Amino acid sequence: MEEDNAEAEVEAQEEEEEDDDDDDDDEEEAIIIMPAHDFPDEPALSPMEQMKQNCKIFGEKCMEKWLQFSSHPDATVKSASLSCNLMLTAALDVIEICKPFLGEQTAALVYNSIKEATKPMQTQKQRMNYLTSLGYFVEPKQYVIDYQNVNIRTAEGVHLAQRKATVAIPSIKQSLLAVLNNEEISNALVMPSDFTNVTPMTHPFCGTRTQNCLTALGEDFLALQLFMDEFTTTCPIGSKSSCYKMVGCYIRLLNFPVDLLSKLEHIFLCFIAHASEMMGELQIQLSKTVIVELKELETHGLMINYRGHSRHFKVILSTLTADNLGMHQLGGLILSFSSHNVCRMCTVTADSLKGMHTLDPNEEKTAAGYDESLQNINDMWMAYGITQECSFNSLENFHIITNVTVDIMHDLLEGHFQKMVGMVVRDAMTHGIPLRRINNAINAFKFIGPDNENPPNTISMPAHAPETGDKVKMGANEMMTLVKLLPLIFRCAGITLNTPIWQLFMKLQRIVDILWAHVIDENTTAMLDQLIQNYLRDFHRLGGNMTVKAHLMLHYPRVIREMGPLRHLACMRFEAKHRHFTQYAKVNRCHKNLPKTLASKSTIMFANSLNNMKKGNYLTSLRTSRSMTKYKKGLAVVYGINEETREPVFGEIVDLLNGNTLQLICLTLEEFDDATHCYVIQGSPNRTQVHVDALLYPDPMPIYTYNRRYIRLREHLL
Repeated sequence: MEEDNAEAEVEAQEEEEEDDDDDDDDEEEAIIIMPAHDFPDEPALSPMEQMKQNCKIFGEKCMEKWLQFSSHPDATVKSASLSCNLMLTAALDVIEICKPFLGEQTAALVYNSIKEATKPMQTQKQRMNYLTSLGYFVEPKQYVIDYQNVNIRTAEGVHLAQRKATVAIPSIKQSLLAVLNNEEISNALVMPSDFTNVTPMTHPFCGTRTQNCLTALGEDFLALQLFMDEFTTTCPIGSKSSCYKMVGCYIRLLNFPVDLLSKLEHIFLCFIAHASEMMGELQIQLSKTVIVELKELETHGLMINYRGHSRHFKVILSTLTADNLGMHQLGGLILSFSSHNVCRMCTVTADSLKGMHTLDPNEEKTAAGYDESLQNINDMWMAYGITQECSFNSLENFHIITNVTVDIMHDLLEGHFQKMVGMVVRDAMTHGIPLRRINNAINAFKFIGPDNENPPNTISMPAHAPETGDKVKMGANEMMTLVKLLPLIFRCAGITLNTPIWQLFMKLQRIVDILWAHVIDENTTAMLDQLIQNYLRDFHRLGGNMTVKAHLMLHYPRVIREMGPLRHLACMRFEAKHRHFTQYAKVNRCHKNLPKTLASKSTIMFANSLNNMKKGNYLTSLRTSRSMTKYKKGLAVVYGINEETREPVFGEIVDLLNGNTLQLICLTLEEFDDATHCYVIQGSPNRTQVHVDALLYPDPMPIYTYNRRYIRLREHLL
């Protein structure tokens, strides 16, 4: 009986598998293979010439497919080579299949033509040589920065061997030329002189730092932004083991139009090394490697075709960007933030900043004061927080003290905001609102559009506040979403607060809007200065723990005046470049020379970007693709300003036409709701069309509905 049941189960299982196979067959039958349209039919060519031309196109397409596959972070060199071999083998097998129809002679002719067209793809070395001939491959060079004695265990015992510590560096000059030799891109560059006396500020070149360089040089130049950061790649336990940490350095050309500055494809690798090998003597290593090439570019520059003329441009290091620790490392400054001088822009100490909410102009650091302090090792070094001279100061047009830069990502999103939100949540709990209710409100809130891409996590709090204050840890994007929408989240959950701490949090909303603004003028900057001073005064009075990250907010107005809108100094887009390395590390099995391995992977990805750039209409296609991704039906945009009230004019997206024109429902503004820091709007029967370039604010915003319709504008509008 049991055997019969077993046989019945087997038969039933086989029937189910047959049914599944039938379903698969149905799905396969639904797939329609369309002929490729990349093989043009030219009547002027003979059949033989047409066939050879098609084979040439096929070879180019195979190379492009291999390059696309190789550039994926999950693809190793071996897997990419295997896919390439399979592709070529399949093509030749098709000829064998068609041989009875083609005939022996014709099949052999086609076979040889394909072999000849795909000759550059036969081996990895041939493929890389072909990329080099196209100008796509910038080979990273290895520089030995140290020698280490290591113990090697063998069957014969333990032996002492010498290991080279290396840094992998793709040439900055070659990387820039690879991009700028494309005239579509070089012609789109903007120059510092384009922004002389331009108000309001819309680009980093509007700041006095760039304009002063322009005055000193007397001609336009190419400006670089350099970023450095440490990250973990291959350690299975994450960042807990420092021996697996890498240090990556990237550069960005600031001459790109402002809407293209944040593209990852426009951020290039400068160097990569093991952090333990590079960071110990960072200034020495930089002076031997990166500084050498930067001096060469600063002196001799580059020759490129620019708007119909062959032009020579010097290449200037405009600014350094990093988190606070990274900036102090790059500047040769003290690495402790709990004692002595902790600010790179003024001489304040860790103790004196505790109650500070205004700046003393006499404490501001100057380049002359820095240079003088180098001569006085004991006292002045301590006052300026110097541990060693900054190697970047050897450049003619750069000084670490005039490089006034901040990072709103680490200062605020992953710094001060964590403290401020902790104060708000603890204050709510003190006034009878349990943490569970707050988390339920966050979880129940229906985030829409861009906000739904980075919804905040639930909040964890200890039973009692620590001495240094509560801290709510979240990622930068999640924290930004929470800070912007917490007032609306509380409104939707029926949570009402009107305490001094909550009022302080609402004051912060206005500051956030200005700090993330794409466009900012002098009046707004002056207003920001006063808002920050008042905010920090109240923050300290209400028991907030002042740290150097909060203190740096006092310098923000000065940084805006010298460097332009702060969003272009943030580390967020640079740190996104780490993801390619961390993802590739999951499949990479070669750790013998990790810097070279990762740098080589980066150059392949760069080659794929260069290939895309040289297809023609790259910038137009890039902008169109971005518009199709950003502007979704139901989101709101700002397409005008009411001249009488100076309030924004909103429209709700109905459709995107031709990739660049928005069809909108005109929205009527009812009021600005101070309690949620949102605009309250309602629909109207009116319709309009607006080109995406005519929008006053480039990013779309969700429309939230809770009895009324709310829009949380992401930034301050002039």
